[in-house]
Amino acid sequence: MKYDTILLAGDRKASKSVFGMNKSLIELDGIPLFMYVLSALQDVDYIGNIYVVGPKSKIEELLKKHSDKIILKKNIIAVEQKANLYENIWHTFLYSIDGYSAGDEYKNLSLMDKAVFVVAGDMPLATSFEIGEFLSKSDTANYDYCIGMTPEAVLRYYYPSNKKPGIKLAYLNLKESKYRISNLHLVKPFKIANREYIEKVYEYRYQKDIRNIAKLTLEIIRRHAGFKSLLFYIFVQMSLFLSHIHLEFLSRFFRQFVSIKIAEGIVSDVLKTRLKLIETSFGGAALDVDNERDFNTIKGMYKEWMEYQKNLRF
Repeated sequence: MKYDTILLAGDRKASKSVFGMNKSLIELDGIPLFMYVLSALQDVDYIGNIYVVGPKSKIEELLKKHSDKIILKKNIIAVEQKANLYENIWHTFLYSIDGYSAGDEYKNLSLMDKAVFVVAGDMPLATSFEIGEFLSKSDTANYDYCIGMTPEAVLRYYYPSNKKPGIKLAYLNLKESKYRISNLHLVKPFKIANREYIEKVYEYRYQKDIRNIAKLTLEIIRRHAGFKSLLFYIFVQMSLFLSHIHLEFLSRFFRQFVSIKIAEGIVSDVLKTRLKLIETSFGGAALDVDNERDFNTIKGMYKEWMEYQKNLRF
């Protein structure tokens, strides 16, 4: 099975700029970040056509300028970005279907089941083997939306220490472990009834900001997701807060009520789909560039961290 891939390199609504510019176009050692991801995709057998979504003319210019930097084995198509993340994915997905007309998915069940791989353009540490691991574990026969996640135990290697810089991330605190939701998504867009809700979650994703917590809580209530969903969200936030202030014993108390299975069920109910969380074991896809500090850290540690991930395969 080969999946058409949407590589997100846009900078419209809710996208966070770094150094005042589109972070997917920032250069690391002279190469734009999105091209590191593009390079990793070349060696993944599961990948078909790749649609790079962003400022189309600029992307085409950069692809031409750096054509000698990577060997392109896949068909690459630049697509002009829309107003937000949801529109970028949705319209590019429809564009990937030859001759699509509204309603075709109801006449063709195989079209209704079409899955597309969605990946962010600001994670230069993503590797072909982590992407391959995620796609090989994704069960599209029984699920419509698979999301990658990385356990804290894997990401501890990338933490700062007395001797080296590093990145420490915020986690989703669940019963089994603490997890970082990564930038790997395999989705059947026609099978997500409430797919526009994904844009709201993306807009409010920075949960260290109390305003985002309040906005997302109100959004959950407004959507009538139910008391169980709201309680799950409150428990996750309480566990995260208590962990942040180093009260781990209390954090674990709330975590016991929020397992992976419950999380999958809640999100499936909210989105009206069948969701599965997929654990990966390398870490690169969870280390995206959200600010200048993270970029500088990744820049300084890039070679060492890439070598570390390669060694994990053996």
